[in-house]
Amino acid sequence: MWSQIVGEAEAPSFEVFGESRGGLHRIRAVRDIPDQGVRKGDLGGWVSSKYLNDGTLRISGEAWVAGNAIVKENARVEGNACVKDNAVVAGSVRVSRCAVVEKDAMVWGIIEVTDWARVGGSARIMGEGRIYRDAYIDTNAHIWGDEGVIDIFRNAHCVTLGPFGPYGSDMTIARLRDGGCLIYQFMNGWIGTPQAMRENTDEIIELVADRRISRCEEWGAWAEQYQRLADLADSMVKTWNVWAG
Repeated sequence: MWSQIVGEAEAPSFEVFGESRGGLHRIRAVRDIPDQGVRKGDLGGWVSSKYLNDGTLRISGEAWVAGNAIVKENARVEGNACVKDNAVVAGSVRVSRCAVVEKDAMVWGIIEVTDWARVGGSARIMGEGRIYRDAYIDTNAHIWGDEGVIDIFRNAHCVTLGPFGPYGSDMTIARLRDGGCLIYQFMNGWIGTPQAMRENTDEIIELVADRRISRCEEWGAWAEQYQRLADLADSMVKTWNVWAG
């Protein structure tokens, strides 16, 4: 659970009111929030409740939830952070400092998005970890599962490439806390290290392919694509380690 400073209760910057949909409630500003360009009375996005399970405000400080964005379950937004557009933040996600989750992005799990980080596009991020410093994820990145704790603080720490395989699906390479990486394929749910990809190219192709696709001339080309992607991922890890040093 995220640590918090216990002190005098903070006056809320918002209220929830009658308009609701699917257990969510629209928020309305009860004071100006100049850093967000919000005036008292302005409508914001949607929340599942005003307070979290521990009794703290879901939106605190100069933070804001705008547009049709949704913040639900035990997720929180604080500092000068903003969740906007059609973004969804759920689980125990914490968006803090000057971070932004925007566009059609979805972030859920036990993830902290902080500092000046931005998550946008159609990114889907689930699991455990941090996205921080000046990281900018604005692609079709898909990162999920409990196989590793993500740790992204540079733009190059999360790269989505494609098309790969029988149906031209995207693949995401993402940095882990231990300095290594995992490769994620959204279409078939495959997750693994670069070495695992080299050793299981046929399995990966079969996960995507349906019965109409048997071993054909393209099979070898698809396998070579995955081999080259694994090589690229290993090369990226070496670069990350140089930066870390």
